Amino acid sequence: MERTFRHHSYLFAMAKKLPRVSFGIIFLCWLPPLVWYLAVYREFSLPIIRLSIVSSLTVTFIALLAAMVLHELCNTVYTVSESSFIKKSPYKIKIAHFDRVIRFRFVRIPFFNGYGAIVVPGGVIRLPFIIDHLAECVEAIKQRLDMQERAGLYDEKNLLAFQKKALVHEKSVRRIQKAAGPLFQTAISWMAGGAFIAQAFWDLPLRWIVCWGIMGIV
Repeated sequence: MERTFRHHSYLFAMAKKLPRVSFGIIFLCWLPPLVWYLAVYREFSLPIIRLSIVSSLTVTFIALLAAMVLHELCNTVYTVSESSFIKKSPYKIKIAHFDRVIRFRFVRIPFFNGYGAIVVPGGVIRLPFIIDHLAECVEAIKQRLDMQERAGLYDEKNLLAFQKKALVHEKSVRRIQKAAGPLFQTAISWMAGGAFIAQAFWDLPLRWIVCWGIMGIV
């Protein structure tokens, strides 16, 4: 039976929220000159306006780059069929027929998660840890290789370590997904509250207001 796997759902959530977050950050970039004008000197500061313009353009460039990367990741699927493993992205399709696989292994990289590698005569198809249900994907590939009587192409202990690490990584991702929203809201609230207190109660200079807001995020 054919099985299809995609990347983790947080990538789809990031792609969906990217426009709103980008506009929000651009608004924050223009907040200092507005505060400077409305609450401090009643006149615009050209250096701060120039900084806001540069910051806005930088955020826009990063957002466009992130949109391109997320578009590719969200539209990439991994399919395990009876006879082959297929990685299909918006720009390329890679196919590894199980009867032509040379090796299937877990590549360890110090200080990083590493990746799975399906080695075929034409190259390598990688299985990164951002694949959702990666452990099940590895098991499905193993079963197809066993059906082809090619179990000697992989080391059982090596792939077992891969699957265990994939399960741990998946649990970590689930925890981060649950915590990310409240943590972000808390950080923004502390930033806004700190900046307001620094201006309204202590009447600090703008640079110290900005520093106090950054400390609130930390």
